[in-house]
Amino acid sequence: MGHHISAIICPLPIDEEKAHALDLPFFIEGAFAVIALDASHSDYWTEKLGLEFQSRSDMIHDNLTTLAFAEALKIEKFALIQTDYFGGVGEQWAMVYENGMRTFKTTEGGINSALSKIGVVKAASKDEFDTVGLGKYRDFDDYFEKYWDCD
Repeated sequence: MGHHISAIICPLPIDEEKAHALDLPFFIEGAFAVIALDASHSDYWTEKLGLEFQSRSDMIHDNLTTLAFAEALKIEKFALIQTDYFGGVGEQWAMVYENGMRTFKTTEGGINSALSKIGVVKAASKDEFDTVGLGKYRDFDDYFEKYWDCD
């Protein structure tokens, strides 16, 4: 089975009302929020918010729109994560932002390190990835289908 997600992971609280207004699906996992991201959704909001698309790294969601989402949700510190693998083969990337500044550079395979830097303490017999429940999210496609034809 595949695993293809992009998300903001951050300590609670977040502005849940603003997340709903921005149509950002989020999931509460213990003391953390997992905020789903999607390229078509981001493109829509980039235009709606009057932002310029500016890629900041090889990670698709490392851009001004994601930073605007974080600011709107009152998130000061977060891990930006991305996975793309099938049957255990593939890649994952992560970075950490604090107050709009990158404090942990993009690293391939660095999700556990990034999660640790935002305060995730791994539970017994789990790594940080599974402690915040990321293993149960295979993709977020169902939440963003309405944005796929928004040209």
